[in-house]
Amino acid sequence: MDANQSESQLKSMMTKAKRKMPEGSIPALHDGKEVILVPISALPVTATINNITLVPSGVPGLKATPSGGRKKRNTGTLKRAAKSQEDLESKPKRRKKIETNVNNEERNKSTPCLSGETQALSSSTAANTEVNAEATSVTAETPKTSEKRRRKSKRDKDEISPQPVKKLPKPERPVEVVTGLCIDSLSPPLKKRGRPSAKIPKSEIQRRPYPSKGGTACIIEVPVYRPTAKEFQDPLLFVESIREEAELYGMARIVPPKDWKPDINISEEMKLPASLQYIHKMKDRWGPNVHTTECIRRHLASQGVKLDVPPHIGGIELDLARLYQTIKNFGGAQTVIEKKKWPQIANALGFPKQAVDRHTKLYEAYCKYLLTYDMLSADDKKQLEHEVESDIKAVTQREGKCIGKGKSLALGQLCKVARNLKAMYFKDKEEPAPEQVEYEYWKVVTERLTHTTVHYAHLDTQVVDSAFPAKKANYAKHSWNLNNVGKNKESILGCLGPVSDVTCTTLHIGMLFGTSTWSTDYHNMPSIHYSHVGSSIIWYCVPLSQADNLKEVLCREIPNSLQMDQSLWLPQDSAMISPNVLVEAGISVCRSVQHAGEFVIILPKAHTSHILCGYNVSETVPFATHKWLPSGLHATKILNKSNYAEKFSMERLLCTLAKQNNISTEKLMTVLPLLEQIIKEEISGRHKLVQAGLKMFEKMASSEDTPQKGLGSKSKRKISYLGIAEDEKNRCEVSKKNLLLFNGSK
Repeated sequence: MDANQSESQLKSMMTKAKRKMPEGSIPALHDGKEVILVPISALPVTATINNITLVPSGVPGLKATPSGGRKKRNTGTLKRAAKSQEDLESKPKRRKKIETNVNNEERNKSTPCLSGETQALSSSTAANTEVNAEATSVTAETPKTSEKRRRKSKRDKDEISPQPVKKLPKPERPVEVVTGLCIDSLSPPLKKRGRPSAKIPKSEIQRRPYPSKGGTACIIEVPVYRPTAKEFQDPLLFVESIREEAELYGMARIVPPKDWKPDINISEEMKLPASLQYIHKMKDRWGPNVHTTECIRRHLASQGVKLDVPPHIGGIELDLARLYQTIKNFGGAQTVIEKKKWPQIANALGFPKQAVDRHTKLYEAYCKYLLTYDMLSADDKKQLEHEVESDIKAVTQREGKCIGKGKSLALGQLCKVARNLKAMYFKDKEEPAPEQVEYEYWKVVTERLTHTTVHYAHLDTQVVDSAFPAKKANYAKHSWNLNNVGKNKESILGCLGPVSDVTCTTLHIGMLFGTSTWSTDYHNMPSIHYSHVGSSIIWYCVPLSQADNLKEVLCREIPNSLQMDQSLWLPQDSAMISPNVLVEAGISVCRSVQHAGEFVIILPKAHTSHILCGYNVSETVPFATHKWLPSGLHATKILNKSNYAEKFSMERLLCTLAKQNNISTEKLMTVLPLLEQIIKEEISGRHKLVQAGLKMFEKMASSEDTPQKGLGSKSKRKISYLGIAEDEKNRCEVSKKNLLLFNGSK
């Protein structure tokens, strides 16, 4: 047979094959051979073309076999493939392993492959046709994906170019083979995805190592612990189990089990003696806004008008400096009044529409505080500005604090103010992301262009009720109810009785941008912070290992807010420094976002600060075990030298623990050496007084010598108030130390 005759026969065979092919089939080239691409969706249940039986995907129980009387090859492989199909249907978990084995057998035969949405039918020679009769198959699909594959096939039908291609495209992902009769010879062998061999720990931890000394400083997330119900039974034991790891970061966040859902015991009519926080003064007390406001205040003082407290709109202090500049931007007061642009002024200042009479109040504030200042000439304003600039030191001393005294508000009123403040900065009704809050907060702190004040209340639960359930309610006796932490068997503070901010919790209620400035516990006690309800809290922490570096940076950034001549150099409510500034100075800062219903554990000697993302109610209590006593005694001595008041008498704690009948041997071994040390120091101090010339002395009466009569069990709070009063009377006027007065006969 010559070449021309052979070529004519091949063309004839291709023409006949094309006539029998379903609609949508197209010619192509594969490995230098002419093939026909057949859409799977176009095939019937079975189709026979040139003695080749084609089986569409997704048809269980069928396999591709040659038809007619042709010689069958690889029958053992086909039988094993059929058996594999039955095993896959009965044991889906072994599916990937079986598929890989079958694929390797077919790969060794070097059969052509048709994967994805098309099949290749070779028709170049009769011999090739016979081989294709045994090897050609269709990638089968699972019943769950057949419908999805059909839709995709219909969509891809229009995308396939009718031009011949030299090579079939490599699939984007490994083709999942079900029948075992076809594999993608162009792709690498399939590999089973591995599963983690190690067991997941009961307490899931998400963390990365804290950078070592000399490493690159960065902001890292603190460890997050998710205790099981069994691990969540005792807070002090759980904290002790994570202490060694968490101390590297200074704090840790704890996500309780899903069944932890205590009710919130709080009333909207509760009165809050809230304080005012000036966010624009959190770092520097002086700035552009303070400068302009001081010019307005001095001019008003020359006119006999006092501006002690700015006017309020919607419970938010009006920024007079910004109001003055906004009116100028709108063309001046005359244009604003004539064209009635006060609504636009209110919108530009950010006051929400729900703020009552915002237009009228803005007009009244302008007439009362800004009209005469606006009428000053440019020269008079410049002279006033020079006077203020020359007196910056006096102004900063008067305005030296970033936290001031506010007015009493009901909880419902504070919620409305919080809603209005949030609408000023975030127009959307959705909760802003913590990153958005951080951006706006640090913009206010660093630029100091706006007057931003917020309300924040810290309440003693001896005066107001705790937000945790009480009495016989659910979770009233739960160990993670912070009111019960002092009663824990491992705690040593319960013997002190009710003491503010020690055995009694502190309730915190605030709003957007509410701030707890950088601080540390002066008694070196760890503490637990629980968020009851509301928006998230953004925490920053610098652990003990970076304390010296933090002091150096703060001295450089805010020297006027620190007390460098004392051991306790960082006063409470002093200043706020951005974590980016600390990172640039080489200090790694730990960060965490605490959501409602979660706990945060702050470890001893860690410096922390936090920002509220909106209205929030939280509660805090310190705790201590006998291991804390040596560190606590050292902290007490530093407090006395720095003339800071103690929260409680350390001597009283040690004496009370030593007198307990049921004290454990381990606790007693810790208490006795410290108690002996205190007694020696007391005796030495008395001898020094006698040598200094003290001749007469008189023992003061203690509260134990004068018991209060007529106070029953219902007068618990009266007893606590009397106890506080006695502590104040028995406090040294110089060192602020609580003087322990025991009755010697007892």
